[in-house]
Amino acid sequence: MTAGSDRGVDMRTQVGTVALSNPVLTASGTAGRATELGAYMELADLGAVVVKSLSAAPWPGNPAPRVHPTPAGMLNSVGLQGPGIRAWLADDLPALVERGATVVASIWGRSVDEFASAAGMLAGARGVVAVEVNVSCPNVEDRSRMFAHSPEATAAAVDAAGRAGLPLWVKLSPNVPDLVGIAGAAIGAGAEALVLVNTVLGMAIDPRRRAYRLGSGAAGGGLSGPAIRPIAVRAVHDCRAAFPTIGIVGVGGIARGVDAAEMLVAGADAVEVGTATFADPRAPAVVLRQLRRWCARHRVRSVRDLVGSVHQGQPVVPLATEHAAVAGMPEAGGVEPGSISDGPGPGASRPEVVPVVGTEEPGAQAGDAVLLARVRATLDAIDQRVALQAEQVGHLADAMTALAAALGSERTGGDPGGAAGRDQSGAPDGPGQAAERPA
Repeated sequence: MTAGSDRGVDMRTQVGTVALSNPVLTASGTAGRATELGAYMELADLGAVVVKSLSAAPWPGNPAPRVHPTPAGMLNSVGLQGPGIRAWLADDLPALVERGATVVASIWGRSVDEFASAAGMLAGARGVVAVEVNVSCPNVEDRSRMFAHSPEATAAAVDAAGRAGLPLWVKLSPNVPDLVGIAGAAIGAGAEALVLVNTVLGMAIDPRRRAYRLGSGAAGGGLSGPAIRPIAVRAVHDCRAAFPTIGIVGVGGIARGVDAAEMLVAGADAVEVGTATFADPRAPAVVLRQLRRWCARHRVRSVRDLVGSVHQGQPVVPLATEHAAVAGMPEAGGVEPGSISDGPGPGASRPEVVPVVGTEEPGAQAGDAVLLARVRATLDAIDQRVALQAEQVGHLADAMTALAAALGSERTGGDPGGAAGRDQSGAPDGPGQAAERPA
């Protein structure tokens, strides 16, 4: 396998007993309930489509406004709006099956009985390979907490969801002091995989109006996006250390292939891409393509080789090497074998290089490893810049389309809105936990 070819990378993975063609999935709440993202990518090419959380009966959700942007993500308080599982089975699931998508249904309930009812409705559903049990939702049987904030409540909800007769993935909240303990309760109740993590509790206030920015008021909302990725990575890492054989799906702030790689190395078998679809509805496909290239560049023959590899404790090159490379490649001949430069200018220090284990010629081999790592990291940085530029070009194209439509409507006296922009073409309906795309 050459660094320039990604066709030799085995992308197959497995979450619990569920085999997947690759480890990139959509996140519940951001992919809609059916084929909303199908206009931007082939849904069958993804590892799975995880649909928006559904309850047994229709649910109206929270009052508007429901979403608010933050510097590194967004807050949402959609409130799990949905048509109910019966309507979803009749109106939405068939289209997903027809597109060849691998479907994971997500369910929620306000009581244990509601989880049992929702799960029972999914029993025998054609095309559904697993059920994601969203216990990160209000528990009306104990209004002071969520199911995911209690080991006992989590176990009860998971046990009730067993009525689906399908593999159970349990989506947990990071807003707890002992996530590993609650994860253990979910596993003990029958979960074969953990989905880590849901949104982080947050709030936004308009100081000028002295008012809450979300319609949920003092209840606040859930923070998603890049800001929570380190939290999700830590949760995945700690749960993999505690449960070496359990299935784990990492979710939270994944927008690039290298983000997915980080989550896999921490211990995830697969990842979900969510809030990134707001910047680009093609985000899951982009992450999958970048992850495949990243694996080829770093000579990873199978993504399964990445899963939990940080726990093996065998780094190949110093961490400082990757950081130094992002700053820019040195000029030819500017790197001394066995050392790395941490920047130009007089007095620049040269950190000690950790030798590569098992080499016959430590000096030369370490120097080669440093150079190779620099090249790889620089290519990663270029990949990221290209992805950002492509996103910006897409936004510019949307703006030009909208401008052309507005100019045309002025000449014809028609509606300036027209059909320009992504909002008219089935964009995803929200970030984090079942959020909706703002008007």
